[in-house]
Amino acid sequence: MRIYFDGCSNTHAKGYLGDNFENIRWSKLVCDALGAEEVNYSRSGGSNIRILRQLTTGPDKILIRQSPKNYNRLSSNKYTVDDCDLVIIQLTFPNRTEFYGRSEKRFLPITHGAIKNLDGISIKPWMTDSLNEFWKTYYFEVYQKEYGDTTEEMVYESVKNACKAKNKPLIILSCYPETKLKYDIMITNDTYPHDRVHWHPDERGQVMIASDVVKMIKERNYDSI
Repeated sequence: MRIYFDGCSNTHAKGYLGDNFENIRWSKLVCDALGAEEVNYSRSGGSNIRILRQLTTGPDKILIRQSPKNYNRLSSNKYTVDDCDLVIIQLTFPNRTEFYGRSEKRFLPITHGAIKNLDGISIKPWMTDSLNEFWKTYYFEVYQKEYGDTTEEMVYESVKNACKAKNKPLIILSCYPETKLKYDIMITNDTYPHDRVHWHPDERGQVMIASDVVKMIKERNYDSI
């Protein structure tokens, strides 16, 4: 059995679970419990649009070539969703998005955190002054919650329809506490133990999420695929 995962940092786990994050994150624990192969294309700071793009057009193979140090985790993932038996998608905050960087020749994630702070410091080296002004205008004058919620619903329905068209069973999660949509599992501060520094599920939370996902897989007989 091979399971396709995608999501944001709540599924990627780099940066808050330590150097061994790939072996203790909930997606790996799910696969260990089922004797399955993990295919995890999640990315910290990733957007719903990115998740849908990768599901329907293929994973970011260009990242392997452009930035092997940061994305060597993708080099061992030779598979697309078509090669997998089960799909587990974790949607994220709808105000996130992405764009294709002309100079970087790859898709770049956009969140509030990517914008330069009041000291003019950006955590993204590609965030030029002109891009910074553009995205500040976008978030403070263009973006509205209604737009984000509608985009979330579009991605949500598209993910379900894409998996149905590919005849792939789906479990769908979210970490967005204000969602109006019905998810199989919610990963929020109220549902699982969280690290109080990074505000992501801690090791105990990872085990609990994995347990709930495995329980759902077995209840739906997905483990017999």
